[in-house]
Amino acid sequence: MNQIPLVAIIDDDHSFQFITRTILDRTRKVKNIVQFRDGEEAFEYFLRNKDDADKIPDLLFVDIQMPYLNGWQLLRKLIKSGLEKQINTVVICSSSEKASYAEVSDSFDNLDAFLEKPLSREDIEGILDKKLRELAGDL
Repeated sequence: MNQIPLVAIIDDDHSFQFITRTILDRTRKVKNIVQFRDGEEAFEYFLRNKDDADKIPDLLFVDIQMPYLNGWQLLRKLIKSGLEKQINTVVICSSSEKASYAEVSDSFDNLDAFLEKPLSREDIEGILDKKLRELAGDL
């Protein structure tokens, strides 16, 4: 079975991280998962590992409202640093309504989806299946 090499969950909500990781693990479509409590922690990890492609996630699940560096600030820093070219699939996960973020999210080319929390297994499976097709060159 093909697997996505590395997925990151970036969210300050421990329950969301636990549930999302559990769903990802149960799909068996993800080889490795890294987790971060905020955008700053994630960005520092990306900078430290920018020259090691195996440590840069293929897919990010990013919350918008986080302390220190929120989701939008993280995306802006990734773009400014050039790291967004290595991370080509970002999924925004938020408990706020999509309409409130539509205008801002349209300015980021690497955003693939906006999912409202709580995420369902079907939501996550759909994102993973799309990413697997992309990695296989079917998109």
